[in-house]
Amino acid sequence: MDPRSELDPVIAYETQARYGPGEDWVTLTVSASALLALDEAFIHHDPWGRSPTEIRVRSIRCHPRRRR
Repeated sequence: MDPRSELDPVIAYETQARYGPGEDWVTLTVSASALLALDEAFIHHDPWGRSPTEIRVRSIRCHPRRRR
């Protein structure tokens, strides 16, 4: 991992969930704040009405363009 990426500013937070063991992560929402992203995770259900079994919030960082 590039250590410089930790210094890049966070521009958004992505809420992801799994609806069963071993299933793929599904992106539910993208929020401007970590608190909103976490709140969103607890109110989303899949089309069959299942609640998420696992939830995670990932930060989206701004990576400036590198000059060539």
